Amino acid sequence: MIFANGVKMFFIIEGVSGAGKSCLLNALQKLFVTHYPKATKLFISEHFTQRSLEHLRDGKNLSSSAIEESLDATLSVLEGFDQRLNQSKFAHNPMLLQGSIERFHLTYLTEGWIDLKLGKKTATRLSKLQCQQIVLKIPPSLIEERIFSTVKYRNVEWEKYLFSLGSKKEVTIHFSKWQERLHAYAQVIEKFIPTLYLDTKEQNWDTLAKTLYDLTTNG
Repeated sequence: MIFANGVKMFFIIEGVSGAGKSCLLNALQKLFVTHYPKATKLFISEHFTQRSLEHLRDGKNLSSSAIEESLDATLSVLEGFDQRLNQSKFAHNPMLLQGSIERFHLTYLTEGWIDLKLGKKTATRLSKLQCQQIVLKIPPSLIEERIFSTVKYRNVEWEKYLFSLGSKKEVTIHFSKWQERLHAYAQVIEKFIPTLYLDTKEQNWDTLAKTLYDLTTNG
């Protein structure tokens, strides 16, 4: 799906572990600062979306209502900024509000923590804010390599989690199926929010970020 010209440069970044979410976000942040240094920027990492609820999941207390509350809290912040911009004399310039969210409703759907009704509702609210959904994909042949490369820069607990899933082959199968579910849900949700799928085989993050920039600014 091609993004409409003149919309906000605000992206929801989704993808399986190792797909390059953080790398793409870093490239986007540099691009935003270079081209729109005075714009307001909101970069919301997975620490304030998914990982802020890990203590509930680990304690077996994570519920769909807790997730819905978390989604709503983030959306309310964005809606507040959007309302202030739209009520100002700068409403004609949507680029004054930029940023991204790392892991959001699609991750929760993929994990089975929320249902499609809430996923669609969330996507609709994001779309009204002119947010755009980016779904990253690792080619199946590279999933094992990319998943286990994450051990180099993550903590010991992550490594323990990976091997709690079984052998290398079993871990690879787990994340391959996870990615398949993510893309299946994305294809349903894309009816409610502009969506673009990016293959991260080459890992050329600056080029991918520029692609998003061009699609958003040029239509």
